[in-house]
Amino acid sequence: MQAKISIIIPIYNVEKYLRQCLDSVVNQTLKDLEIICINDHSPDNSIIILKEYQQNDSRIKIISLPENKGLGHARNLGIKEATAEYTMFLDPDDWLELNACELLYNHIHTHKNDFVFFNYYNYYEASDTKTTDSKKYNVLLKQPTQNIKLAELTEPFKCSSESWFKIYNTNFLKAHNLKFSEHCHFEDQEFYMGTFIHATSVSVVNIPLYNYRKHQGSITTLNNNFQDLLDVRAITSKQITKNLPKMIYLSLLANQIASLLYWHKIYTKKNKRLRHSLYQDFRTLLLPYNMEDIRSIKHLINFKQYKDIIKHPTYTQYRLHKLLSKLFSIQRKYQNRLTISILGIKFSYKTHQKKNYRDKN
Repeated sequence: MQAKISIIIPIYNVEKYLRQCLDSVVNQTLKDLEIICINDHSPDNSIIILKEYQQNDSRIKIISLPENKGLGHARNLGIKEATAEYTMFLDPDDWLELNACELLYNHIHTHKNDFVFFNYYNYYEASDTKTTDSKKYNVLLKQPTQNIKLAELTEPFKCSSESWFKIYNTNFLKAHNLKFSEHCHFEDQEFYMGTFIHATSVSVVNIPLYNYRKHQGSITTLNNNFQDLLDVRAITSKQITKNLPKMIYLSLLANQIASLLYWHKIYTKKNKRLRHSLYQDFRTLLLPYNMEDIRSIKHLINFKQYKDIIKHPTYTQYRLHKLLSKLFSIQRKYQNRLTISILGIKFSYKTHQKKNYRDKN
């Protein structure tokens, strides 16, 4: 008999939280579950805990990787192994409300959506407190229906990219070969854009059903790996084509620009050496787009900041000028003497010109 929901749990170095996570799954009010645990070569005792739970619950399937492959790879493997009607993602340091699967299954099965958003709690470990949060999909709450057509929205990509507060139709994921970026700390982006591009309808269950733990060692804590940003932006830009419905195309473009503006600000504050790389990446990815389209979405982005970046002389030109100034210069400090510097070596010549000037290139 086919399970109703496959729950994919990527596991790495989380033995402190794993029992709470697994307890929230095995004790769900909906029993028809497939629990896929991907042990991503975790160096702690997570595998011991997994095997202990598997002995008492045959729904648990453990896949142990011979080496650490990263969150994106683990989730992709989980999608490949999933056989249930619907698929959910659960991080091992988080946990579900016990009625989460039952409520979500009944909703997505009734509305026949490609995927469904749901609310969640932010749990603050340091203070042992939690609050509800719907800001990741607030734009959808403006809709009067629970069968939302993404192509009709003006800004669907204002929804956040994380996969853990959504439930997906498994056939939908597999039919469109939707995958996470692998070995990348921005692994959600490629998957997120793919789901929005291909989905015909979505819904919202505005009830907190997931507990998102906020702590320093979270599996989703951002690692400031700049190359990851460049890689995932190159991939996601290829998904933005004019063959898409107009609103989806423009929303994707707005999302891409707004995200790059955000990271330009964040990274250049932290590391000024990255300004050149991020700026050039911004131009490479976005300048080919029609400026008329970009103007049409200026209300969705910081348009002034965008214009300030793309009209500014490139860092390459600026640096080249500085480099040439250091490598080669001509100076006249005295009326009858000219000094030429090449690669730090100075040559001085007497001249007959009396005009006193200084020229640098």
